[in-house]
Amino acid sequence: MNHTASLLGPLLWLSSLLVAGAYPMILEVAEETERCVRLTIPQDDDANVAFLAIPGLAAEEDEENVDWTKEQKEIEEHFVFQMSEMKKYRVRASLPRAFPNTPPERISQLTTKVIQDHYDGELKSGLKVTVSNPKSTASRTMEANWFNPVVINHLRKSIRSREDITNHNPLEGYEMCFENGNDDAPIQVIVESVLVSSPGTEDSEDESPVFESSNLTPLAEQLSESIDSANSILKEMRYMEGRERRMRQTADSINARVRYFSYISVTVLLVVTYLQVTYLKRYFRKKKLL
Repeated sequence: MNHTASLLGPLLWLSSLLVAGAYPMILEVAEETERCVRLTIPQDDDANVAFLAIPGLAAEEDEENVDWTKEQKEIEEHFVFQMSEMKKYRVRASLPRAFPNTPPERISQLTTKVIQDHYDGELKSGLKVTVSNPKSTASRTMEANWFNPVVINHLRKSIRSREDITNHNPLEGYEMCFENGNDDAPIQVIVESVLVSSPGTEDSEDESPVFESSNLTPLAEQLSESIDSANSILKEMRYMEGRERRMRQTADSINARVRYFSYISVTVLLVVTYLQVTYLKRYFRKKKLL
């Protein structure tokens, strides 16, 4: 166990827990080693914690590989931001179990490449996370996959045993240990934590303010007047639509009558012309002029 990490961890962790806008903490766990931190929770509160495992850069061959160094830095920056964004999507004071946003195509390509090239397609990172209460035997151990967050909501409730139900939070805090089971590569652990009572959850945002009846009465009257005005406008619009429809029907009827009258007039004119020509031919033949 790395005792230096155990001493420095609580200070960093406590800072990230109490500062609402702070970014997540990053721990590097060397090959086949363990690092532990402690989290102190107020007596009347609880905490949500999320962990994420990404490949580290401690090996000399990785530091000499400029391309891999840039890619690892890009992956780290993306997932640090994603972990910090998780607190914005809390529901009922609980963190989501997965990232709320789909990663960009570039990040998806890099993570797939890392898993295929460095770990032969193995999704398990080899990182074990153990959360325990030093005042009892209650503990919880989880394994982390690459680039998939491990979320513990309501930490105090999730690891307590029956005999701990009436006990308060331990003053020395809850201990969280990260064990790297790999013998050839370090692991970087991105840790995000937030108190259940911290502001900014959806529950607090969705709370509606309380209004007095005296405040609601003028609003209700204005709303009623607005509804009456809207209904009056709608009635006027419907009347104008009906009137326009009737006028259109009248205009179409007149146009049809004029058209039919024109057809009849042309037909009569042709018939009269034919009769006149026929009559004149007979007249001239009878007078022997033709």
